Amino acid sequence: MKQLISAIYEKGMLRLLEPVDLAEEQEVRIRILVEDIEDVERKMQRTPVASSLVASVGYVPEYKVLEIEFQDGRSYQYFGVPERIYKGLMAAESRGRYFNERIRDAYVYGRSQ
Repeated sequence: MKQLISAIYEKGMLRLLEPVDLAEEQEVRIRILVEDIEDVERKMQRTPVASSLVASVGYVPEYKVLEIEFQDGRSYQYFGVPERIYKGLMAAESRGRYFNERIRDAYVYGRSQ
């Protein structure tokens, strides 16, 4: 499972912004994504799409952040997504199938506000 865990770097330490549920002695791999969150939010422009699963899609290429709003109102950001994947999603005959096959379990993600 890939999970986004947000933290702030202050005084030489990473401080988690939310509790993390890990098993005792569980091995984890940590990838640090440094991005200007405000810049991503400022540049993120979602486009409504016709889909029974996906309501709208946005992408910020310089940060490789894909944002998907689902029909139930939940929104998630997917990190490290190549532009070709975003373009493939936008061009797909079935955006829900494309999401399930190429995005859902392939990228680190986190809930967006």
